[in-house]
Amino acid sequence: MKLLKMFDKALCQIEELSSALAMFAMCLVVILQIVYRYLHIPFPASEEIARYLMIFCIYLGLSVASRKDAHVAVTLVVDRFPKKMGTPIKILMQLLTIATFCWLFILSLRWLNMTITPRKPQLTPMTRIPFYFIYAITAVGFGLSVIRSIQLFVWKFILKPAGATVNEKREVGAVIETAGSAFGKEKD
Repeated sequence: MKLLKMFDKALCQIEELSSALAMFAMCLVVILQIVYRYLHIPFPASEEIARYLMIFCIYLGLSVASRKDAHVAVTLVVDRFPKKMGTPIKILMQLLTIATFCWLFILSLRWLNMTITPRKPQLTPMTRIPFYFIYAITAVGFGLSVIRSIQLFVWKFILKPAGATVNEKREVGAVIETAGSAFGKEKD
């Protein structure tokens, strides 16, 4: 259990740090492009680099948002139902979210598989990066989102820690800790 907690914590940090670094690098590239344009120095790859950094940031950010239960949600319909119906509807919505992420993960793997060619891979126009690196991030993002959505489902609807604060309920990393205490401490 201790190893699983350490892995989850490291994965959380990697997701957040990678997404933040990609956002920072994207902003830096765009600012450099503005400065270079003002100085009449060409920087033709800037738009392409910024675009791919944004893709990287978005798909890793998708996983972070899944872990924190921070996706945009319209609760108008759910709030209109009686309290007894609220939980089953929320369970259904979470299961639909997991199913959607699974479907998107499978589609992204198919898409990635189509871009990997044995002879000569297709390259991006300016930076000459193989496209399968760009497409791989969609599979990574959706795969991590599947894992994080399942963790969130377990946390919200199976373990349901009674004394957890709002922030603790939103942080799925606590699932592992709660699961360890719910099923008895595992010896290392």
